[in-house]
Amino acid sequence: MHKTIIIIFVKTTSLSKPHVECSRPVSDSGVPRIVHHPSDVVVRVGSPATLSCRAEGNPEPTIQWLRNGQPLDTDKMDAQSQPIVLPEGSLFFFSVVPGRKSQSHEAVYACVARNSAGVATSRNASLHIAGLNHDKVWLIYSAFHWIGAGPD
Repeated sequence: MHKTIIIIFVKTTSLSKPHVECSRPVSDSGVPRIVHHPSDVVVRVGSPATLSCRAEGNPEPTIQWLRNGQPLDTDKMDAQSQPIVLPEGSLFFFSVVPGRKSQSHEAVYACVARNSAGVATSRNASLHIAGLNHDKVWLIYSAFHWIGAGPD
């Protein structure tokens, strides 16, 4: 539950009329809140990709990303395939790469917003890499939805 508090001040002096001042709305809680959750994406090898995330809070929260439930450690990645966290919190991949599980960008991601008042975690989002299979391109969105296939 998110509440707004408005504080009203009334100043009086013996020689003047009362003067009313109103503060701007103040949140009763600075706990981070995810306002834009990431969504599943399917991309081709070498293409760019973005997983969106935006959060609110007071003070402004910092964003960290989880990859398969673990903090994303970009220092262990090749500089050319290293994703970056954009100023608003989204995770941007210049060029999606396949590879061993620990090196591939294909994974389940979530963003974590953190400030001195608390922590909020987004919903999970999967980044899937489209693959080639016997001259057919299969784009798999999730276990229950398929987007399409190449020529028969």
